[in-house]
Amino acid sequence: MEKAKEAADKGDYDDEQYWAVVAHIYENMGGSVQEQTATNNQETVMNKEQKVAWLVTNCDCYKGAEKTLNGMEESQLDKLKTNAEKQQRTENAPRRCN
Repeated sequence: MEKAKEAADKGDYDDEQYWAVVAHIYENMGGSVQEQTATNNQETVMNKEQKVAWLVTNCDCYKGAEKTLNGMEESQLDKLKTNAEKQQRTENAPRRCN
């Protein structure tokens, strides 16, 4: 995890983006990261800003598209994230959008 943090330190990220980047780098290094989940329904709890950061970090096609993503409804972001996660499970590479 420390090497992932060192790599992420080279970027200019706010706190929420930083940890998403650290997790992504760590996973690419072969590590495993558990997402925080709600105890009542086991859904991942993320606010809109975290969803945008996750999409930008994990999907090549959304790099630099923060403004567009921030303008979307949360339900749209949820669909994009769900689709990216499905694709992630079928590929072992950075997520690309179809």
